[in-house]
This record gives sequence, C-alpha cells and structure tokens, in this order.
Amino acid sequence: MPRWRMLGAASLGLLTGCVRLPPPAGQCHVATAWATAYARARVLAVLPPGQIRVIRYAVTAGPPVRGHLCGTITLHKGLTFLRGQGDLHVAEVRDFYRGARLVAVHTARIGAQLPISGRYTSTVTLPIPGNAPLGRYTVTSALYARWGHGAPLLLAQSKTHFVVIR
Repeated sequence: MPRWRMLGAASLGLLTGCVRLPPPAGQCHVATAWATAYARARVLAVLPPGQIRVIRYAVTAGPPVRGHLCGTITLHKGLTFLRGQGDLHVAEVRDFYRGARLVAVHTARIGAQLPISGRYTSTVTLPIPGNAPLGRYTVTSALYARWGHGAPLLLAQSKTHFVVIR
C-alpha cells in the first residue's frame, strides 16, 4: 500500500551542505533548483467528475546519464492522463537511492500545473554537490492524487538511473 508523503516535506540528504555563501576553498557552489514545471503539449478528452486515469508516465535521465561532481543531471518527464473536473491534488515524489540506501526525497505539488486532461512534459536540472559519493544512483518517481479531501491514490511510478563520476 503506497504511503502518502506530506506535501512540501523534503529530506534533502544528498544535497546537505550544497549551498554555502561563500563556498569553502576547493568546493563548488551548487544551487538547489528542484522546481518541477510541467507544460501542456496537447489537450485530451475529459472524464466524468472524480475520475483520473494515467495513460503514460515516464522519467528519464540525460543525456548524458553521467554527471560530474559540481555539475548537473537533467531529468526529462512526460505525463499523459485523463481527468474529470474537480479539486484534484497531485503530488510527485522523487526518491533518490545510491545502491539500496535512500539518500534524498523530494515532493512537489503539481496539481495546479495539470488543470485539464492532456499530455505534459517537464525538464528538471538537478545539481550534483561536490561532496556527493561517486557511483550509480536510482531515481524513483511516483505520482499520487486525491480528489478534494479523499484518500490519496498511487497513479503511476517511473524509475531511471544516472552515474556520478569525477
């Protein structure tokens, strides 16, 4: 059973100490821009009130899928869904893993960006801090939705990988 994560709560363990003004000697200065901005590419049919159906949800890294310390990794996201009219709350939760260890969680409220049924795209540039451990990372993205004050529902999940190198 999926867990609903509180909107706006973010544990940014991967980015701890990421922004420092001024940065210590020998370390990079990386901004922590995690914003998700979906843009509608195409309008689709409308479902009856209170209904939602995800047709496609994909999150991919890159190119490139390798990022350097103090650099960035780009996530490309695509969402195609049908929805009914009403007060729909949508949260996108991204879990970042290095091996089996959860190193960061980010939750974004995106319902206002998805006002009608359609095909939406988004690109997010993620900073790689200078102290990030080298190796392979997995990003698991999940979409949760709820109508009004109803119970949240896991709509879709997607997974992608990237590698941090020197």
